[in-house]
Amino acid sequence: MKRKPVLITLGITLIVVGAVWVYQFTQKNEVTTWDLISNDAVLVVELPEFNSIHIKIEELPVLKTVLSSSELLDGIFNSKFFQGNKVFISIQPTARDNFGFLVYTELNSSDWKNDIKRIGLPFSDSSLRKRVYNGIEINEQVGKEPQFSFAIIENILVMSESSFLLEGVLRLHSTGNNNLFRDKNISLFKLPTLKSDDGNIYINVSNLSDFMALFLQPNSIKATNENLHLNGGALADIKVSNKDVLLNGFLISSEVGLLHLFEKQEPQPIDVDGLISNKVATATHFGISNPAQWFDDQAELIKVNKATSTDSLIQEMLRLSVSVESLRKAVGNQFVNCYLGKGSDVVNILKLSEDASRISVFDELSSKLAEQKRDSLYTENYAGYQIRLIDYKNFLSQLFYPLAPPSEQTFFVQIGQFLILSESVELIKGFIDDVDTEDTWGKSVEWSKFLSSSLQESNINIFFDGKLTSVFLQDKLNSKWRTLFNKSNFLNIDKGAFQLSRLETNYYLNTSFQFSPSLPTQGNLERITYGFGSNIVTPPKIVRNHISKEIELVIQDSLSNIYLLSKDIKTLWKQSIDDQVIDGVKQIDFFANGKLQLFFTTVNAIHIIDRLGRYVEGYPKKLDLSNKVEFSQVVDYDRSKRYRYLVTEEKGNLILTDKVGNQLEGWNPRKLNGKMLSAAKHYRVLGKDYFLATTQTGSVNLMNRRGEMMKGFPMDLTMRPSGEVSITIGNSLSSSYFTAVSKDGLKVQFGVDGQIRKKEVLLKKAASSEFSLVKSTTEETYVFLRVDPGKVGILDTDGNTLIEVENPGSTKWKLIYIENRLKERFYCLYDEQQNFSYYFDFSGQLLLPQPLESTQLPTLFFNEKQKSLSIYNVDHSNLSLVSIKR
Repeated sequence: MKRKPVLITLGITLIVVGAVWVYQFTQKNEVTTWDLISNDAVLVVELPEFNSIHIKIEELPVLKTVLSSSELLDGIFNSKFFQGNKVFISIQPTARDNFGFLVYTELNSSDWKNDIKRIGLPFSDSSLRKRVYNGIEINEQVGKEPQFSFAIIENILVMSESSFLLEGVLRLHSTGNNNLFRDKNISLFKLPTLKSDDGNIYINVSNLSDFMALFLQPNSIKATNENLHLNGGALADIKVSNKDVLLNGFLISSEVGLLHLFEKQEPQPIDVDGLISNKVATATHFGISNPAQWFDDQAELIKVNKATSTDSLIQEMLRLSVSVESLRKAVGNQFVNCYLGKGSDVVNILKLSEDASRISVFDELSSKLAEQKRDSLYTENYAGYQIRLIDYKNFLSQLFYPLAPPSEQTFFVQIGQFLILSESVELIKGFIDDVDTEDTWGKSVEWSKFLSSSLQESNINIFFDGKLTSVFLQDKLNSKWRTLFNKSNFLNIDKGAFQLSRLETNYYLNTSFQFSPSLPTQGNLERITYGFGSNIVTPPKIVRNHISKEIELVIQDSLSNIYLLSKDIKTLWKQSIDDQVIDGVKQIDFFANGKLQLFFTTVNAIHIIDRLGRYVEGYPKKLDLSNKVEFSQVVDYDRSKRYRYLVTEEKGNLILTDKVGNQLEGWNPRKLNGKMLSAAKHYRVLGKDYFLATTQTGSVNLMNRRGEMMKGFPMDLTMRPSGEVSITIGNSLSSSYFTAVSKDGLKVQFGVDGQIRKKEVLLKKAASSEFSLVKSTTEETYVFLRVDPGKVGILDTDGNTLIEVENPGSTKWKLIYIENRLKERFYCLYDEQQNFSYYFDFSGQLLLPQPLESTQLPTLFFNEKQKSLSIYNVDHSNLSLVSIKR
């Protein structure tokens, strides 16, 4: 009797277990999109409501441009078939230097054959080739590159322009899904997402460095791998508007790496924008709330990475009896790398701690290193600041491993509570100039507005100027991608930010991209002309209004009247000086009060006039000369506004006066015996002052401030220079040199030690080809002008042809060119023999349909805000302004 209940219970249990087994056996595991996305993906975009994102993309032309680069994506976003579907897009590498897209969406497979005709993608049934791979049919487009292919896995449609990627999905599905993005980044799928956004983006942070390697040259890949120690994953909501794209979410780090250094740091405010020059392409900013803890965590990271290169700095400081602890205590809460232009130009900004002493440990280290090497202590006064040198290799890269790049040496200057540091003293001077002239992010309305919309407190920040960054990347990209980035309006990204802020156990992620409208490569032309009655005898000279900061112009007519004109060539005042201006007008701040005056010379006098046309007291000042003035220059040794005036006589003698016009000892005159090629110039190289004067016969004179000839000079170039002489200032005297070229194309480079560095012959197009060296209006770069009987060419510093045009038969040509902040050049070729001027952009395209009639060398100005080029052209007594909107 007792067995009956037991048997009944056992029977019921068997029935239930059997039913469950039968149910599970007969049920299919439903495949989801995430079951088909490999961990090889760098990022995955999830678009839950395709209709909404499609509308917003229509409002943001830049995204339409990106999508049109892929026929697959362009077809999907323009197809009504997908507009009611949830769509996933994953990005994966396909080769060493390329990547591809996989697109996933759910569908009703029974309707697929009916929908294929109206999907809007570039194929039809008749153009498809079918094959089976791992038991699933692949459909491939026939006879077209890139080859579109798709497959249906249960109810998931997977599409790609790469059969390799599609086959990878099928292999993943057939092998049990053991390398899924979802499984490797499981923590991301526990994070909340917004339902009201435009989509979500999942980032495989661990794959980022490999993905970046697709675009870079090998040496840049190495630098990226050494410095980008990021691991884990990120999830962010996507918000798209008509001018920007915002990503907000979280990043979770899975291993010890760069982010480990900030796990115990609080987000910090960003207040260095007033020191970041507008020339900066990209700034990486690090916020450190507890430097002592940061250095402890750095020591742990150094052990993990086996970075033995950081040991030498500590050992050197101990040897010099400089306190390592004091150095670390001087570190404040912010460190910034500022990347400029092309190459490896970097300026660093360090905020000092509040208890950093006035005579800082940086000064102490600088002094003791100089003593150890038995060198004189490098100090240079510039614009009221003192620049010093830490003569130690990789100082910052060891101190802030792995945040700072390597360097041969470190110059530094203190501005308030900040240190500005760089391998190049010239870059530091440039930053000082930009701070003094308020040409910084903090004084830029556009940058201030952008920064105010970003996180105000954070730990890791990357801010970038999209156009300048395209320039910065040029020498770092491989050949496949350089052409795309070569366009300065790449993606029309104006500004961008990537920010990570420590939040409990992970990082809050904020990314924003602000886009600028597409600009035509050539826009409308505007022209205005004014007549002045008498012939204009000088090229228009651009000066700056110290009140409005706008440009103005100075010209002189044949009656010796000087005019100050507004930027739209309206007369502000006219002043008769009873003589002709020689070698143009310069601008000075005579009273060192921010108010600017005009400096110029006539045949035997120095003139200084204020912006209202009135002479400064004591001027004009006659010079005691034996010959007429041929050239004049203003010298400001350390930008202290204690001016010197350098005058070159017609027969080559040099006169140097003080600020009030008194001739200085050793320069009254400095006799050089020979007519000069161009104006004698002052240069400062690593804190030392040099005066360079080159005769037309090729004798080079290099003198110090007292007029004494430097060792190795005068030197004979054994050729007659043509055009100007250019200087390249390196990070040492040995890497600094001058460049000249002869008429027949012999290029010579020589150092400040009087030694020839290099000689080479530029390529001629004809036996009678003539060359000259021409510097930009800012004298920062130079090119070569080559005149042949049939062609006129502009060559780069290596002699490669940049632009070549037909020569209408003239032998007298002049060249002027300017560069904008993107290093784009605008050239004017002036036919002095036939009085015509021709204008070209950086790609060699004509800017004007017809040449201008010109009787003086025209003047060029590029307005960065309006993106317009202004040409000021003289034709006898008329002055014209031609504006080209770009």
